[in-house]
Amino acid sequence: MESTYLSDQKYRTFRSSVERAVKNFETSSEWADLISCLTKLNKILQTAMQYDVLPKKVTIAKRLAQCLHPALPSGVHIKALETYHLILKRIGSRGLAQDLFLFTSGLFPLLAHASMTVKPALLGLYENHFVPLGRDLIPCLRGLVLALLSGLEEGSETFERNNALLLDVSKRSDAVLFFGAVWHAILACPHIRLPAVNFLVSQISKQLAPNEQLHLVGEDVNRTIAAISAAFFDENVLVLRSLLDLVLILFPFDQQFPTHSDMNNILASALTVLLRRDMSLNRRFYTWILGTSSSSDDSDVASEQRYFEAYSKQPLISSVFDLLKRTDPNKQEGNARNVKNSLKSFRIVMALLDKLEIGMSLVDAILLESLQSLRVCYSYWAVRETSLGMKSPRSMRRKGGGEGRGGGGGEDVLKTVNLLCGLFESGFVWQFIAERIEKVARAMGHSEGEHFSISITELSSLVEFLLDSLFMRSNDDVSTIHLPTLLTHCLISLCLCCASSCLQDLTAGFQLCSRLLSCCEPSAKPAIAPQSLLDKMKSVCGSQLQQTGDCDLASCSIELAKLCLVSFIESHIDAGGLMCGTGRPSSEHELGVAFDALCRLLIDVSSFPVLNEDHTIPDSPSLSCFASERGWLQSLLSCITSTTSFTVFASATTTILDLAAVGVTYDVSREESHVSSVIIKPLITASDFNKIRSSGLIQTVVERLWCVLESGDLQCKESAANLMAQVCALRPCIEIVESTINDRLTSTSLMERRSSLQTFSYLWELTEHGSVNTLTPSYERPLFVMLENLHCSDTFSRQITTSWLSKLLRLGDMNRLLSPLLQVLLHPSTTRSRVTCTAMSGDWMKSNLLLYVQSYDTHRCRHALECLQSIVTADTHGFVSAASLSVVSQHAGQMGLRNIRSLLMKQEVNIAQSKNNKSTGDSSPVTRNYMETLLSVLLWFMQSYMPASISISSDVEKKALVEDNALIQTLATRICIVIVEQLDSAFASSSSFSFHLPASGGYIRALFTLCEVHEALLSCLAATLQQQLDRCACPEFLWSADSSMALMVEMLKLTFAVLRLEYSQGLSHRVADNAQSVWSVTYSDINGASCWQVLELCPLAQQPPLLTLILHGLSSVESECVMQHFLQFLCNALPLIGVVLPVLVQHVIVRLCTVLRRCSLRQSQLLVTALAHIMQFCLLRSDETATSSHSAKRSFVLDFDSLTGSSPLSSHVIVQPMGDKNEEGGESAAAICLFLLPRTLRSLTSVWKNASEVEHLFITKKLKELIVHLLQLFVASHDNVLLASAARLWSQFASTENNREEETASDEWQLVLLDMLKSIPTLPLDGLIRSAIKLFKESTDDDIVPCVIMFLQQIFLRSSSKDLLGSWPEFYVLVKEVLPQVISTPPDLFSLVRTLHAFTSVVAACKEKKIRKEAQELTQKILDGCCSIVSTSLERKSWLGRSLVIRPSLLSNTDGPQVQPDITESESDSNKTHNSTDMNGMADDDDVNAVEDKEQDEEVIDNGKSHSSPDLSEFTTQALEVMSQSLAPFVDSMFGGEEKDRVVSLLYNVLAYVFPFLRCHNSAAASSYCAASALLSSVSEYQYTKKAWSKEAFELFLDALFFQMDASSLRSWLSIVDNLMTQDKSTFKELLSRSQTPVQGGLALFSSTEQDIEQRTRFVKRLAFAVFSGELDQYHRHLPSIQERLSESLRIQPAPLLHEKVFLFLRVLLLRISPHHLASFWPIINTELVHVFQQLEQDICIDSSQYTLSPESKEMLDDSWARLYLAACKLLELPQHVPPERVPQFQMHGWGFCHSASSDEHTPMAMAFQPYTFRAFTIIKKRLTAAT
Repeated sequence: MESTYLSDQKYRTFRSSVERAVKNFETSSEWADLISCLTKLNKILQTAMQYDVLPKKVTIAKRLAQCLHPALPSGVHIKALETYHLILKRIGSRGLAQDLFLFTSGLFPLLAHASMTVKPALLGLYENHFVPLGRDLIPCLRGLVLALLSGLEEGSETFERNNALLLDVSKRSDAVLFFGAVWHAILACPHIRLPAVNFLVSQISKQLAPNEQLHLVGEDVNRTIAAISAAFFDENVLVLRSLLDLVLILFPFDQQFPTHSDMNNILASALTVLLRRDMSLNRRFYTWILGTSSSSDDSDVASEQRYFEAYSKQPLISSVFDLLKRTDPNKQEGNARNVKNSLKSFRIVMALLDKLEIGMSLVDAILLESLQSLRVCYSYWAVRETSLGMKSPRSMRRKGGGEGRGGGGGEDVLKTVNLLCGLFESGFVWQFIAERIEKVARAMGHSEGEHFSISITELSSLVEFLLDSLFMRSNDDVSTIHLPTLLTHCLISLCLCCASSCLQDLTAGFQLCSRLLSCCEPSAKPAIAPQSLLDKMKSVCGSQLQQTGDCDLASCSIELAKLCLVSFIESHIDAGGLMCGTGRPSSEHELGVAFDALCRLLIDVSSFPVLNEDHTIPDSPSLSCFASERGWLQSLLSCITSTTSFTVFASATTTILDLAAVGVTYDVSREESHVSSVIIKPLITASDFNKIRSSGLIQTVVERLWCVLESGDLQCKESAANLMAQVCALRPCIEIVESTINDRLTSTSLMERRSSLQTFSYLWELTEHGSVNTLTPSYERPLFVMLENLHCSDTFSRQITTSWLSKLLRLGDMNRLLSPLLQVLLHPSTTRSRVTCTAMSGDWMKSNLLLYVQSYDTHRCRHALECLQSIVTADTHGFVSAASLSVVSQHAGQMGLRNIRSLLMKQEVNIAQSKNNKSTGDSSPVTRNYMETLLSVLLWFMQSYMPASISISSDVEKKALVEDNALIQTLATRICIVIVEQLDSAFASSSSFSFHLPASGGYIRALFTLCEVHEALLSCLAATLQQQLDRCACPEFLWSADSSMALMVEMLKLTFAVLRLEYSQGLSHRVADNAQSVWSVTYSDINGASCWQVLELCPLAQQPPLLTLILHGLSSVESECVMQHFLQFLCNALPLIGVVLPVLVQHVIVRLCTVLRRCSLRQSQLLVTALAHIMQFCLLRSDETATSSHSAKRSFVLDFDSLTGSSPLSSHVIVQPMGDKNEEGGESAAAICLFLLPRTLRSLTSVWKNASEVEHLFITKKLKELIVHLLQLFVASHDNVLLASAARLWSQFASTENNREEETASDEWQLVLLDMLKSIPTLPLDGLIRSAIKLFKESTDDDIVPCVIMFLQQIFLRSSSKDLLGSWPEFYVLVKEVLPQVISTPPDLFSLVRTLHAFTSVVAACKEKKIRKEAQELTQKILDGCCSIVSTSLERKSWLGRSLVIRPSLLSNTDGPQVQPDITESESDSNKTHNSTDMNGMADDDDVNAVEDKEQDEEVIDNGKSHSSPDLSEFTTQALEVMSQSLAPFVDSMFGGEEKDRVVSLLYNVLAYVFPFLRCHNSAAASSYCAASALLSSVSEYQYTKKAWSKEAFELFLDALFFQMDASSLRSWLSIVDNLMTQDKSTFKELLSRSQTPVQGGLALFSSTEQDIEQRTRFVKRLAFAVFSGELDQYHRHLPSIQERLSESLRIQPAPLLHEKVFLFLRVLLLRISPHHLASFWPIINTELVHVFQQLEQDICIDSSQYTLSPESKEMLDDSWARLYLAACKLLELPQHVPPERVPQFQMHGWGFCHSASSDEHTPMAMAFQPYTFRAFTIIKKRLTAAT
């Protein structure tokens, strides 16, 4: 210990000399100086050799490590090694062992880059001083081994010496730990793998057994295995060769070590070398696998085979299986999910199978697993490619795409499959699969037999995959020999395991056989079954097999299929239900699927064609398995008669019917003596089927099928329908089917009848829609029974029949379809007469309503109408076509129609006679078609009411009669709607009818006139509307209050349908002659008599009652439903009105605006939607000429006062819609919309305000969107009208006289109007701005200016650059006019700033100097206005000073969020009040521009304080935020390249108001500080602005309180500091210089050590912040200066806070500097970490009672040291969490700090050196143990 020599004067002298020599290193600047310093140190070390301690050893170790820097010349390295030699000689082995880390941190990295002159000296140092340490080298083995291996280069002069040194280290330390370090180096450092592996190979003795050399494995087997696995993936082939040589000797397969799992891991990694296709690698690998070298000697080959079978085969198979598991893409992640990565394993498998010595031995074990893995891999990639829209490779191949093209994953898998199977002969794979299937089947048949991990289901999937994947060639025998043979083997296997296998396996097997059969091809010479196959069949069939000659494979397949059928039925199906082979209950679904697959297989096998080239009748089969050949048929029939499973029943029935159909066809061919060249031998003949039919089996089948159709599930019903059609396909059975169905449909039971109706409708639907694959049966007799049930009284039955009626209408038999309905609808009890009813404000109209003469059977009529409605709605087009083309007179010869013609004539005569103004018509029902007849009958029912005088005794019966009649009215109306709509679509496309109607308009006019459609429709609509508005109306007849609303809705629908039909036929395009006089007069009284007059031969749109009814419907505020329905009708009918559109629009808009101001929000939504629709329709139809627009504006201005009042529209407004120029009236309608725009805006503003008060409602948002949409209609071509209207209305709102109706302030109405207008997303700019300028000049209302500015701001932000540039002249004039008025209102000024911000990009792209000059002028003025707002929060620091500070009154509020101070700054300042008044001033006074700007600032502030202006300080933060968003874009865009110098002067003026906020770190000003930081950050992005801000920003960066800010501000300062350092390279140098010589603040004349430490701490942290803000390697050129500053800081002791920041800086350097630039920093890092952990160790060893400081000082000191220790731990933690290549130096030094847990048992506590963190941990653990 050094303490024992401190009393010795000679030692103290020696110590002083050493300290002076070490001190000399600090002043060294050249490498020659280092040699001089080392020489002086060596001379001193050669003296006083009696002392075995070294003073200042940590510092000396750091200096020596620095002298071994790679960049220094070899002379310095040699001199440093001499110093090492002297030191190690002095301290001896014991001292070196104790300070092992200090004297190795510099030596270990040297050998890798040492010159040839240095290496001998370095190796000598290792040999003389380190090797003798023996086991004391254990702690540094990792670093030492890594250092020596890095210099182990074969062929070099020092190779042998270096190699011998490694051996000496391994012998003297610990061989196990030594080689463990070698394996660690192989795992962690790829660049030394080759020398490391070569060294290990050289240490293996071939004379010793591997288990005698286990020390070469190391202490951690898992790490060794991981290192070997990693090395096998190395790119260097030399590494792989050496590694294979290593495992060949060290890890043979015939040893017990390592374990099987470890050996599998090694082998799985080693298999990848086969992918290199390197002969030397393959030779080494197979030598390892076979155990001996390859030789041509037969005995050696035999021994290799025995070795492989005994030792390496099973590990190889296990490794291959592991590789195959990794190929599953479903289990891969990330980049590993690549098809090429997945297919590498299969390439390895192919390489192994291609090896002659082991291929055939492995094929049985790995071929099946390989094929399975390929199938799984293909499934993944095929699904993935399909999801991406790519075609499946398999589907492309099926379509004849050949071997496929492209590089998809699925295609690559298929290519791999073919390559793998191509290694064998064409039939080998199929034979292999056949044998494996047979083995699995035999194992399943014998429970004690061999167990297989693969099932028949998986094998079946694999075979199907191979069938789809392999490229079948035409010249091989696959489809004629190999596949039929595989089919026979599969059938044999299924026979073996049929009784014991699960149903899933059997199903897969049967389906596989069918698939194989589909791939087989018939041959002229059928393949004869070999005797071995027949022997296997005999083993299955026993004595039942009878052979009469050579058997072909087809005959074998048929007999085996029969045997499977019998065995399956006996094993799995019995008479009572279902049983599986083991006696356990089985799922019916599974059994049905399996049995169906078996039956299909039997059909397919029996239907396999046989080539008959000689056209002769074939002989009987030469092979049979039963004494009675019909035994299988009896088993199949028993499944029909005895089983309870429908699936089994259906499969058996289908099989019988299919086989019978083949037999019938075959018998017909034999009778006709016609034998085809391709024949199919039947299993069931025609005579056999006749016996089956005569036995009653078909009747049983049909009855069961009907039961299934009634109560089965969907799948069973479809099967039953198929079977029913299949039965009908056999002619002798159709009578049985129809008789059975008829009996069910005519049953007396209602429930059974309902069920039968539904059953037959479903059967009909399935049969009609093509679910049946056979011929469609007719079902004629059941069809007539269904027609009888069409109008039955049962609702459920009626619903059932609806689904099949459309099928029946296609027949076109209207007589048979409509005759029963018309007999009911024209019954004499429905006789009617006309009545005249007056209501609604006196003389309303003469309603042509009909009254029933007596009560009638409403139920029958309603049912008839419902049936008719069902027919019409089922196939409307077909019905209308048939009804229009079918004339009643064509069916005069049929009996039932005479009654219909008679009834129709009586009804018409009664109605005509009761009408005073009409005589009996000449038209006769005989000449009518069904369309005219049905329309007349329906209109009669629609306008017919029960008379009030009807004689019914019971009120209940009367009410029920009235309700039924209302339902009949509604139903008749709906049928009329459908008919009229279909007429419209039919005439729109004449091809809809089977003939062409040339005069469709005349046809419609004649049809409507004949049926009196208008008269009936308007009278019914008027009646229903009056019923809704006045419950006491129309006392002459009875009506239902509950049903009148539904009837009114249907009437509106019918009205719209009639309007559309007439418009499409051109009937509404001109005013009718008799309507000219009515529509040309003023329409002022909507209750007059002329308003209710129905005109003859006039289209419905021109009927006056229609407009009258619309206006009454829109006014019904009390009934929202009525309003909604009429609005919907109006909006839809606008395009159909025609020439009377202006009159309609005029009255409707006035009525809507009136109603809008007194309705609810929901009603407003309806009305606004209608208003927008009306105006959009009118404006788009108008001719936008200058004359019309001018006249619209002029009329609008003149009549504004009269239209803004609440009175109705003045009578002097007359619209003349008629004229030849504009037939549709579109131009006049548009003029009306513009004329009424002020009234519309006023109403919309009221609605907008009401909506704004309930913002949370969804209807509010929708309502506002509707209003905006309405206003957008005027933007495109009527923006001047819109703006003028808004301005006028604004003036009206400003006047309190116009706010009588609403108790609302005028300014609130203005804001509502502005909010509504600015919500318009698009407006034309130049016209609006010109209108605004003119408005500002002429308007006397000053409040309009800020409102328009806010409106224009929103418009500008949503406008394109082209529009903005085109409107710049107008905008410039506008801002000059407005700016003086908005200076005193900050929100308006901010809006103006944002408005100007929209023009920045436009001005930047403009090259016109005038525009740029104007933009600069506006920018200057607007920024001056913002600065004036900011200045209200500032004042001069003193009366004579020029510095600005925040007003103290604004900093007194500390209730806001507190900004936490940076605890790393000066502790002495932590309790001070940080105020901006303590900060330094502005820029130096010698800058003339800055002085002038400051004087102007002071004038602004003085003027602001002297006048009684309002206090705007509350807007300061907002002003800073606005400028942070706009200032930088302003100055960059407004000033061109040659004008950038003017930016500095402008920014001086602005930033003068910003820096005071950045100097203040008071929490009350935190928001202002954040906004000011963002502003400075945005400005600093532009380099040309640096002069305006860099000096102040640099001073702020150096401020003691800089880091007292929030995270948002810190992010801004990261950008500021980065720009500050990047834009001027000298700034970082200045920062470095200031860190070297700390600046003294204030007037301090004396400096203390604490102040120096504090300022150094501050500068180190700022240096770290500056480097962290930059990019990677941005400051690597400054590393020498940085290192110098850090070294200076580290020399100051004690300074824990300063050193903490140094450690922080070192962490930043590790993240921001590349590792090769940091070589010189690692000696400092290692040394300082040693210092800190030694101090930590010392502190935790000292008892707390030994402190003599005050409690306060003690607590502060403990806290600072604790933070230093934490910083050191963080610095040590960082290299362990980054990739090793980022910190390669740490791999050699980490052992000195971090303890290796894997070597605990080999490194006892008594070891001389312990890692520093482990020392501290041990002490802390002891103290905790003692404390507890």
